[in-house]
Amino acid sequence: MRLQKEYEIRVGQPYMALRTDNFQKMRQHSLGITQFYTFSLGENADILQAVPDGSVDILFEKKGNQLRSFIGGTVLQAKEWPLETDSWYFGVRFLPGQCFLPEGLSAKELVNADIEISGNAYGDHLAEQLMEACTLEEQARFFLESYEKQLIGGRTEQGWNRLERYVRARIYASGGKVPMKTLVEETGY
Repeated sequence: MRLQKEYEIRVGQPYMALRTDNFQKMRQHSLGITQFYTFSLGENADILQAVPDGSVDILFEKKGNQLRSFIGGTVLQAKEWPLETDSWYFGVRFLPGQCFLPEGLSAKELVNADIEISGNAYGDHLAEQLMEACTLEEQARFFLESYEKQLIGGRTEQGWNRLERYVRARIYASGGKVPMKTLVEETGY
C-alpha cells in the first residue's frame, strides 16, 4: 500500500518581500485565504513585479486620506505592478479558485488584469475600518469579519447559487471540518 503524501499549496510573490519597504505577512488558513500582507513603497522603490502563481489578490492602497481597492488574478508571465510610491498597501491573497468575486466580475476578467473595485465590495464600512486600522492584525481582522459575513448571509441571491455559497462558506470557515450531518441539518438538503 502506498502512502499518499500531503502537499501544501503555497502561493506567493517573491519580489514583494525583496523590493518593498516594511513588508509583513501573516499566514491564514480559512475561507480560502492563504495570507494577509502589508508593505509600503518609498520614493526610491524598485519596480515590483508579479509572477504567475494562480492566486487572486485584493489590494487596498492607502495614500493620505484616500483608499483605493483593486482585485487582480494570476498573471500569464512576469509583469510590472503599477503601484504608487509613498503609499501603504494591505493585501489579501487567496488560494487558486477560492476567492468569491464581487458582483459582476468573472474569473476570466481577472486573468492578467488589475481591476479597481469599491473599498466596500467585501463589506459595508470595510474601507473606513481599514483606514483606521494601525496594524496588519487589525486590517486582517476587519477584512475577515466583513468577508465572512458576506459569504454566510450578506448576499441576496436566490436558490442554488445562494445555497452553494453558504455551504462553501461553512466548509471554509470550519477549515473543512464541518460534518455533513450538520450541513444537512442547516440547509434542509
